[in-house]
Amino acid sequence: MAGTPGTPGGEIAGIPKLTIRYPTRRDAIEALLPPGMQPWGEPEVQVGIYCVPVNGEPEHGVSTKVPARWAGTEGWYTLGIGIDQESAIFISRETNGQPKFPCEVRYFRLGERIEASCTHQGYTFLTYSGTVSAAGEAGG
Repeated sequence: MAGTPGTPGGEIAGIPKLTIRYPTRRDAIEALLPPGMQPWGEPEVQVGIYCVPVNGEPEHGVSTKVPARWAGTEGWYTLGIGIDQESAIFISRETNGQPKFPCEVRYFRLGERIEASCTHQGYTFLTYSGTVSAAGEAGG
């Protein structure tokens, strides 16, 4: 439909986002889901790393999601969201139930080069270094 607003794949509201997907086992997803939810589709993990403006300043974050079904509706269940703005963590968790935790996120794209790392309580649990080879697909 012409004229419909949209966001290119690999972006959040026009801001570049790094999305990493990797396969896993269905039973591993089942072990992480709350009662009443079931895995659906291909068993995979989706990790998104971003930097978006929130209240006039950059928020660096990382989200981890798995495909899940609830009451017949298929979508992505967020396991956790690490962000670098402490003030947003507790209010989001207490008000909206968002699974946020403090995380030092380093993410940038310079030309075709992309670098990212995520550290929680002194433990770096993700590092990424790569180059852009093609436009990504939208999703999740």
